[in-house]
Amino acid sequence: MNLGLEGRIAVVTGASRGLGLAAARALAREGARVALGARSEADLAAAKESIERDVPNADVFTAPLDVVDPASIEAFAEAVRTGLGDADVLVTNAGGPPSGTYDQIDVEQYGPALDLCFLFAVRLFDRFLPSMRERGFGRIVHVASISAREPLDGLILSNASRAAAVGFAKTVANQVAKDGVTVNVLLPGFTATDRTIELADAIAARDGTTPDAVRAAWEANIPAGRLARPEEFADVVAFLCSENASYVTGTAVAVDGGYLRGI
Repeated sequence: MNLGLEGRIAVVTGASRGLGLAAARALAREGARVALGARSEADLAAAKESIERDVPNADVFTAPLDVVDPASIEAFAEAVRTGLGDADVLVTNAGGPPSGTYDQIDVEQYGPALDLCFLFAVRLFDRFLPSMRERGFGRIVHVASISAREPLDGLILSNASRAAAVGFAKTVANQVAKDGVTVNVLLPGFTATDRTIELADAIAARDGTTPDAVRAAWEANIPAGRLARPEEFADVVAFLCSENASYVTGTAVAVDGGYLRGI
């Protein structure tokens, strides 16, 4: 299927590893010119090299980005415009906050979690959405988590802040649909990434068990019986960013192997 992404400018944040890198690689394979943002310039260079190795003739641009720093977001957006031009596609992705239960988390930790999981997306929307509306085309995909729909034990910061981002994205989607811009949210389930390994380690340490036991418990609750591969998530990103997905907006799509039980 031709997704109509050839030559489109696609911005992906949190793109040096994990889900962000997988999404950027999938968009590059479809012919998009990809701008990667992440904190570490060394990791960005490695991500660029990885994509260029896997995708012949890939056009990959990188710029440093700290998503919890408004000034960094502004500088990143300007670098993308100068280096590539106005973005057609925006994938807002970032890491996750610390794990913990209500009893373990202080109220002061909620502000940084909101910055990391929600407010960074608002700031990126503000930088890239206006030009999409002016030109009559845009695709925005916000990467959240299944925890936005079904809270996960021990992840109160993620549960609360990611749900806020979904509500924001849905509201914006309704406002900009008439301008040719779609806004959707992806809810990845347990996926084989560094973040998942870190989360399993933290839960194991907290609960007095092992990371392998934590992972086994996750897999026992996934109808597919395994964790996702990052590229399975990335293929859904590519479709939602495509011309073919022009009538899909304001929705939250789970990529979870059937983990969520609700209809």
